[in-house]
Amino acid sequence: MVRNPGRWSARTLAAGLCAALALVASARCAAPAAPVAAEADAGAVRISDAAGLRAIADDPGGRYVLAADIDLGGAPWTPIDFHGVLDGAGHAVYNVVIRGVGPTLAATIDGNHIAYPTACAGLFAHAEKAAIRDLALLGVDLDVVSDGHVFVGGLVGVADDTAIAGCRIEGRIRVASPAKMLGAGGLVGFGTGSISDCAADVETVLVDTDRTEKSEAFLGGLLACGSADLLRCDVKARGYTTVSGYMHTGGIVGMFHESVHGTSAVLRLQDCRVSAEEWYSEENTVHRDYCRALYGEIPTSDDRSVSGNQVVSFARHLSTDYGTPLLPEKDAHPVYRDVVALPGCTTFGFTTHTCETCGYAFRDAYTAPAHTPGDWTTVREPTYAAPGLRRVLCVVDGAVLEEEEIPRLVFRTEVGLEADGSLALSSLLPEGAPTADPAWSASDAACVSVDADGTAHGLAPGVATVSAADADGVAFAVFTVVVADRRAISIAFRATFDPASLLPDGMPEAGLAWASSDPGVASVGEDGIVRCGSLGAAVLSATTDGGRVVAEYALAVRYAWWQWIVVVLLFGWIWYA
Repeated sequence: MVRNPGRWSARTLAAGLCAALALVASARCAAPAAPVAAEADAGAVRISDAAGLRAIADDPGGRYVLAADIDLGGAPWTPIDFHGVLDGAGHAVYNVVIRGVGPTLAATIDGNHIAYPTACAGLFAHAEKAAIRDLALLGVDLDVVSDGHVFVGGLVGVADDTAIAGCRIEGRIRVASPAKMLGAGGLVGFGTGSISDCAADVETVLVDTDRTEKSEAFLGGLLACGSADLLRCDVKARGYTTVSGYMHTGGIVGMFHESVHGTSAVLRLQDCRVSAEEWYSEENTVHRDYCRALYGEIPTSDDRSVSGNQVVSFARHLSTDYGTPLLPEKDAHPVYRDVVALPGCTTFGFTTHTCETCGYAFRDAYTAPAHTPGDWTTVREPTYAAPGLRRVLCVVDGAVLEEEEIPRLVFRTEVGLEADGSLALSSLLPEGAPTADPAWSASDAACVSVDADGTAHGLAPGVATVSAADADGVAFAVFTVVVADRRAISIAFRATFDPASLLPDGMPEAGLAWASSDPGVASVGEDGIVRCGSLGAAVLSATTDGGRVVAEYALAVRYAWWQWIVVVLLFGWIWYA
């Protein structure tokens, strides 16, 4: 059993007692204009997870905006007192499980204008001068058992001077207490202020657990009891009320109370739509039978405006079996059949549990909307002048899930030059390349120079990069210019060496293939080492992977001076035979 907290706020108690006195003084009083949620500004704290939502308790007067749907995962939620601004931004908080009341008590007022210190339960326990808008609550499972006065609502337990707009709720709201004052509302328990453009699809259950004392019980699909403007709301409600005393049950509001504020404003219940079915048991010698489609009771009617509302359907069922609480489950030991509805692109998934014997059904385990991604598709091909674009679309509704830029085309090729040669690189540019005065540049001016018209000049052996850029300075063509190293080299007979040692500074060594025109004179081994095996001449060349010759050496294999001494004086010709 969840007991009422012992802390009774002096501010809320004083407000409740003053409200009661105001009611006694004047039955014609109406709520002042409640605060309206302002547009979320740069100062609003963005919330994207359950931890951020819980952190509202640390600064209940702050401004907040949801940045994502938030899954509470069915973990028990501790109701929070709130007097700030919350913009749901169209997002949902789902799988909300509430089993306890909030940290403070608030004042609620019955039809006899008596104030009660009341425990509150909802996503927010007690909201005071708050603004909450554009928020969805899905899979709400609120089930509170209390031993004191208590009001519960899916969004707010007790709302004082609070503006609620554009919110919706789907779930089950249940409360049980032996106390004199108790109520359950689909969206709000007890409330003043305004509730506009909201929707509720709820099951509400209220059980008075003490048959020896007459209680005041309130049940409503949107609001259990209060003096709030109710405008343009859509309510689907299934209510179950078991009370020993006085029952006030309405499809939209249980008791549409006189205002608890000393103004002459007219309270409004206007342009709402309701489909409701109510089961109720009122154990009392006098049955007042306050059970109606729009409201259970209006204490007076001259300070209320009820107009433009539509009752789509309404049914009520009176029970005189006072010893048995009215509950939606008709089977004491239900066996449920579960059906999982997968999420859609913009719709939540959920699990529906249906009793196989009585047919009672409810939903929980909501899952977030999810798109079905397709493959990457090119939307715009890249060119030499502009990047391309590719996207991943949802195969169901075509929504863009991912998008990325395809880099613009860059023409790349390798060309060869002699140390004193020239080549018009502009003549090699591909079709579609920018032609309006490209800017030419060379990476190594000692190796290659390039004129403004794109003519490259070989200056010294090596490799340089020559680039052509457009007016924005973006390169669209890159030429690897190889100025071949061509030399005649004398090598000693039987010498071995690494041919890469012959390359000039700056000439890349990696990836070159070395070959000899006469392996009998100079051969290149598998280890890359050149071995001079006989006297004579051979051409040693190095080529790139693309077949470009970057070095060509005319080798002359001869005796070294000391080898001549061996040959002439020591009969070395026999040794070298």
